Amino acid sequence: MHARNNGCTPPAKTFKANKQTQKEMITIIGAGAAGNYSAYLLARQGFDVQVIEANETIGIPIACTGILTSHFDTLVEPRKEFIANEIDTARIHSPNNQHVTVRFKHPNKIMRRDILDQNDAKMAKQAGAEYRLGEIYLENRENDGKHTVRIKKLKTEEEYETQTEILIGADGPASRVAKNNGLFGNRKFYYGLQATATMDNNNAIDFYPSQEGIAWVVPESKNRVRIGIAGMTEPHKYFDKFCTKILGENYKEKLLAKQAGPIPLYEPGVKTQKGNVYTVGDAATMVKATTLGGIMQSHIAGKALAKSLIERKNYEKEWRKELGRDLWMHLMMRKAMDRFEEKDYNRLIAIFQKEKNRKILEEYDRDFPTKYMTKLLMQEPGLLYFAKFLLQ
Repeated sequence: MHARNNGCTPPAKTFKANKQTQKEMITIIGAGAAGNYSAYLLARQGFDVQVIEANETIGIPIACTGILTSHFDTLVEPRKEFIANEIDTARIHSPNNQHVTVRFKHPNKIMRRDILDQNDAKMAKQAGAEYRLGEIYLENRENDGKHTVRIKKLKTEEEYETQTEILIGADGPASRVAKNNGLFGNRKFYYGLQATATMDNNNAIDFYPSQEGIAWVVPESKNRVRIGIAGMTEPHKYFDKFCTKILGENYKEKLLAKQAGPIPLYEPGVKTQKGNVYTVGDAATMVKATTLGGIMQSHIAGKALAKSLIERKNYEKEWRKELGRDLWMHLMMRKAMDRFEEKDYNRLIAIFQKEKNRKILEEYDRDFPTKYMTKLLMQEPGLLYFAKFLLQ
């Protein structure tokens, strides 16, 4: 079964459908970025796809800052309905009140995450996927190559079982699918707190890396921003301190809505498949550790998963080929920064204030550091100073 485009750019390479697998039942747990995009790509190739989602409304509650680089346009066609803002400038601040200003070669898009998820789900439904909202996955058991999945309807607390050949966990950082199938591992988490707030701004993204974690101010409009932090220890104190710094002592009066939730730290040794059970996106820790964003990575991984199932390829190899090296490099940078003192952040920002180094940040997509890191290290020997933090 094939769908109309409906706002999505087809994958760069057409998948080769396997006639023997086209009618297999696939059950996806979670209707977020990874789940919806996987559902769309698989349903449009003729698989029977059902998506189980705990929330009654797709995309709600929102727990996402929603900054996306231009590479996302190669996955999903940008639509004005889910774009809140476009920004071509970012400032990265150091503790000593210096900053480097980066002007993107291609503007970043600030997404309305709920509308983006709903758009992906709409495409999946039009391709033939079935959605069951307000239901949660409890467990699964395997018998003769098929899985019996136990589901609970939240309103009535009624439980039922469904049969599926393939089970996909796209159920977020605390993935129950991963836990129940021995795929959870020893993962670690940051905790994110974010609010929308009234604040006049000049349409530039502000990042504030520090020993406490990372903080940001992202404009939605000329007088409204998303302000937030992510840290591992005392995040509420960190959030209060940062909001007071940016918005003033009476910052709570300026807050319009607040979101919070765990953010997984990428685990290089993560296992994402056990038989016909797979995990994808946040459920597989596929988040870039430097900025803790994962929408792009969830879509790329969803594409790799769909290709693997359609063409009978090795899923671990496919997603690692597309994401593995870059996720690892983001993690190495995060591990180094977690060992920084204030003077080290000051030194790093000073290095990127040099025009030759700043231009690399402007030219290359920050989602894929493997494309520019070698060039950057060759032209800036001062960065070798930070290598010692990886050896501690």
